[in-house]
Parts: sequence; C-alpha cells; structure tokens
Amino acid sequence: MRRATSVGLSLGPTTYSSVLDAYAAAGNATGAVELVDAMRSSSVAPDAASYNAVIRACITNNVSAYQAGQWFQEVMSQQVVRDDTYGLILMWLAKTGNTRQVVRRLKEMDGAGRLLDGDVFREIAVQCVSKGSPSEAEFWLERSTAFGEGAREAVLGAVAARCAGPGGSAGDAAGWLGLLLDAGLAPERAECTVVAEGLLGAGDTRELAALLRKAAAKGLAEPFGPACAGLVEAHARRNRSSQAAYWLEW
Repeated sequence: MRRATSVGLSLGPTTYSSVLDAYAAAGNATGAVELVDAMRSSSVAPDAASYNAVIRACITNNVSAYQAGQWFQEVMSQQVVRDDTYGLILMWLAKTGNTRQVVRRLKEMDGAGRLLDGDVFREIAVQCVSKGSPSEAEFWLERSTAFGEGAREAVLGAVAARCAGPGGSAGDAAGWLGLLLDAGLAPERAECTVVAEGLLGAGDTRELAALLRKAAAKGLAEPFGPACAGLVEAHARRNRSSQAAYWLEW
C-alpha cells in the first residue's frame, strides 16, 4: 500500500476497504487506524464500509473497546452510520455487559427507523443467559419483536440452546423452545438436538415428548428428527418397548 502511494498511484476507497477488511479480520486496530489516516492524507474520504472495518478491528478480541466507541461517535458525526454499524456496537456492548448503553442505542435506532438482524439480539440474549440472567434475556426477546420475526426466532432458539448447555437448565431450555413453537417459528435442527440432549441427560423424557407433540401439531416436526431418535433410544434402554415403538413410528 505504501509503495503504491509512493510512486504516485491513486487508490480508491474500494482498495483501501479491502486492506481494512484484512486488518479487521486479524483484529489489527493499530493498522486499521493508520490506514484510515493514510486515506485522509491522500484526500480519500473514508466511507461507511471503511469505518465499519475499523470498528470491527477494534472490537475483535476486545483489542481496543474504548477506540471502538470513539470511532462509532465519528461515524455518527459524519452521518455514514449503517444498520450493521449499530449491530457491531450493540453486540460489543452486550459482551461488555453494558445493557444501559444497549437500550440507549436501540432507542436511537428505533427513532431513526433502522432495523437490526437477528444476530444482534441473539448475542445480547445469550450473553444475558451466560451471566445467569434469563429474565434479562426475556426482556430482550420482547424488544426483538419490534425488529421482525427473524430477530425473535434467533433469540428464542439461541437462548434455548444456551440454557441446555453446561451450567444451564434443561427445563428452561424446553420452555424457551416451546415459546418458539408457540409462535409458529421453526427452530434450527442443532438447537433442537442440544435441547433434547439436555432433557434426556436430566432423564426428562416426558418434557421432550411434550415438545415433540407440540412441534407435530404446529407442522414443525422436521428439525426434531435427531431428538426423536434420542427419545426412542432412551425408552429402549429403560425397557419401555411400547413407548419406543410409538416414537419410532413418529
């Protein structure tokens, strides 16, 4: 990059953005910031993609969380903020546990008519559950509905899977997955499998059977294939041949 500019080659925002993306992937905040300074000295105005790359570089592995906030303020002042820029900052704030700032930014987005994808709410909710606060996750679920069913689906499925994991509650996991089914939304196969494994590990075949029946009633049984197979095996191990046969046909 330096060699190109030293011999008088004119580089555009696209070329700079490609290098910035590489810095972002590596978490090289110093390199990204220096490159933006080089853009300005070459009279190339950083665009939204350039700013996003710098923010990603700062956030990756928490290299420079404070710098990420500073760059976000610059993006706002330059009026080149995009929906995914908000998403980056919100996920970073969620990871740091700064829920007050998350609420503030969400209100800004709502007032500006901007939209978030489900990944942002998934990250926020999973962080809440990871910190032992499922009620906060429920709070964010309610907020996610304003941003479309995709966000709601992401939150429910991800939180259900997290609850079923180490240190979680299989019963809570089933409850979250049940909410997803009640809303007529299809969970991911991986999420269904994780929740089923959690319930079977806790010996709760009844709760899993109830989930499978609810899924069938909603026409959403397909992702539960591995879960059903696990239920068949559990009944077979306990010599419940009639129950095993029933779920084998299911």
